[in-house]
Amino acid sequence: MKGWVTQSYIDGNRAVNWLRTIQGSIEKVEETYYPDFYVLPRRDLNPDGFSWLLREEPRIFNAQVEWKYADLRMRKKIRVVHIQTESPKAFREVVNTLKRRSAVAKFYGTDITHIQRYLCIRGFAPTMLVEYRNHQFTKIEDLDELAPPPLTKIILRAQTDKKGVLANPKRDSIKRVTLYDSNGDEEELSGNEDYILESLQRIIQIQDPDILVAPGGHPFGDLHYIIQRAKILGLNINLSREDGDSIQPDSPLWSSWRGRAYVSLESFERFGLAGLSELCRFGMITLGLAAKWAVGRIVDCRQVYEAMKMGILIPEAKSYSSSFRTVEELYLKDRGGLIISPRVGVHENVCALDFESMYPNLILRRNISYETCTPEGIDYSWKGLLPGVAEVALERRLHFKHLRRSFPEGSPEYVYADQRQEALKMMLVVIYGYSGCTWNRFQNVPTFESINLYGREILIRAINISMREGFQVVYADTDCLFVKKQEASKEDFERLAEQISEEVNFRIAIDNLYRFLVLLPSKLDPMVDVVKRYYGKLYDGRLHQRGIEVRRHDTPKLIKRFQEELMETLFNAQNIEEVKKNYRKAVEFTLQTCNRILSGEVDVSELVVEKDLHKSPDKYSRIYPHVAAGKQLENYGTVLKEGQLVRYIYVNYRSPNPLTRVQALPLYDGRSYDREKYCELILEAAETLLKVFGFNKKDSHPPQKIVSLKNTV
Repeated sequence: MKGWVTQSYIDGNRAVNWLRTIQGSIEKVEETYYPDFYVLPRRDLNPDGFSWLLREEPRIFNAQVEWKYADLRMRKKIRVVHIQTESPKAFREVVNTLKRRSAVAKFYGTDITHIQRYLCIRGFAPTMLVEYRNHQFTKIEDLDELAPPPLTKIILRAQTDKKGVLANPKRDSIKRVTLYDSNGDEEELSGNEDYILESLQRIIQIQDPDILVAPGGHPFGDLHYIIQRAKILGLNINLSREDGDSIQPDSPLWSSWRGRAYVSLESFERFGLAGLSELCRFGMITLGLAAKWAVGRIVDCRQVYEAMKMGILIPEAKSYSSSFRTVEELYLKDRGGLIISPRVGVHENVCALDFESMYPNLILRRNISYETCTPEGIDYSWKGLLPGVAEVALERRLHFKHLRRSFPEGSPEYVYADQRQEALKMMLVVIYGYSGCTWNRFQNVPTFESINLYGREILIRAINISMREGFQVVYADTDCLFVKKQEASKEDFERLAEQISEEVNFRIAIDNLYRFLVLLPSKLDPMVDVVKRYYGKLYDGRLHQRGIEVRRHDTPKLIKRFQEELMETLFNAQNIEEVKKNYRKAVEFTLQTCNRILSGEVDVSELVVEKDLHKSPDKYSRIYPHVAAGKQLENYGTVLKEGQLVRYIYVNYRSPNPLTRVQALPLYDGRSYDREKYCELILEAAETLLKVFGFNKKDSHPPQKIVSLKNTV
């Protein structure tokens, strides 16, 4: 049969795959799964004798001596013992037992998840089109693939009487569940909680979706919350495609939706099914893991897959750098990407030129990899691992990026192509950074340094060509440069891009054309310039900015909208002189906004601050506002985890007790917000944009600042 893999998972000693066939039916394929890993016996132990002893162990299914490459250099093969255990539980027991003994010199492949190991061995991943014949899976490549696989989904949202993260499944019942199917049709379930959960189960069984999508923002996530509530109520709710009898009360949460992929709503909205499908096939992982795992971990998955195909043993991941150099060596080699300091101020008619995937192309062309970068230079005698990893993502990314241009913006085809190329772009960016990461199991810092070295050389050549052709470089950063020339047209900038591309043999193209561009100084010292901090207006009328409040996820809506309107006020001009004249209007708009805040006219929903907890609240040495909000929630029984998003409002920022300066949004009691604090935030946001024009907030209370500003205007 042929079909798209919807979900794969390991259940005991079974590997289970669910397929939606091209005819539309749902099929389940099971295989016996024996978890495996490799060990290098101690030098004084004979591998043959050691493997014979291991086969006598009751939890080991098989142990055989094999020849494998010891590392990425593939200079020689070594004799290792390939161990297969009876189940995942036996796998961990055997590994722990061998680690307690002193018979093994080195372990390989013990920190890879079981589903990752299985998919890498089988050579396919969920969302791929495959053929299953004679107990073998064969992936069917579709190079023209654009639309996501035809998998069905249900988006669900659960609501309780409590709002936000305050809801706790141990005590707060579900009052409403809203469902959206693949066609966008909405259905609401309300009333008795037992009725809601049983109706939800019935609808999912009838519609039989391949994917369940639900918000995952609070500690449990909506789908987890539903299953938790069902267990507490003693209901045998089963949202999976497995038989209900197979779901035991003490089973893990995920077992309640076996056969259906679970994806958080946040990831689904960010990548779309097309983008998530790219992450699956790149990392050889499931939909759920593609939506959940950090990008570096997905890159690691691909590296493991490529190494396994080459017959290379997989070392355990490290948490330290294996590269040690003198201070002189660090100074000479570890310089990062090239940055030309921005010329702080207002500029007109500026073009941003961007190299197309510079670092991935460098990795490919220069054969830069962990095993090819040596003290003597790069070894070109064989293709390294990293070029193979980058090539997979780069070719597909460029294909979809160029294909996107052939469709009307906003059309389904445009969206699918954009989702795929954006997901792959993220992979390519991280491939470069992850090459020098201490958690990279193949980490080799000179690899990272070599990429930077060649990148600097290319950017320097591009800058020199630009100046030779009469353009002024106002800023350059790593793989892009900002140039301007009086009365230069778009065609002039395009000719410059063609000239650079031809001479450096790397494609560079126009990224943005700015009618006006403001390069900003440091917030702490106006005499110091900083990178990736600017804003401007494009010739097509859109605003574009980097490194300012409007781009931060923790900025309240009021301040984001304020900065956008402030930029529009400034850039309502025909030339740079009119921009400077609009400074007066910008300051007046700032005063009006502060007066609205001080008079209490702003709705509280516009003032909410959102911030992530990087660790549990009790592990912080200082009580920051978001930590205080987290502690407030914990006092009401909410369990907060690392990475949790906390929402709060400033209510009394000058209180001597940091725990009373803010209120967590779910606990907000309707009191007046701290008007002076929010006025302070508005003035800081205004200073970010207007500092280059002379704006400077004073060190006094907000009402006095406003009087001072009025006098200035």
